[in-house]
Amino acid sequence: MQTYRLKLTDDGIGIAKFIDFDGVDASSALSVLSNESGGRRAELWDGARLVCTIERDSEGSGFWVVNPVVRARAKAA
Repeated sequence: MQTYRLKLTDDGIGIAKFIDFDGVDASSALSVLSNESGGRRAELWDGARLVCTIERDSEGSGFWVVNPVVRARAKAA
């Protein structure tokens, strides 16, 4: 199991909070966020590394959009 942290801001939909949880992988965050309202946005952290941002569909469908962090690849010298 890996320990992750979700960071949610005070966005007018819900309060700011941190949620620490253990999961098999990063997809476990979706279960942890299952009770959050539509339109909520969270950052998923693995220690000091930002894994992705997650945003719940504001239309009420319950879908989450996961946006991975894109890191620039080092150019070969």
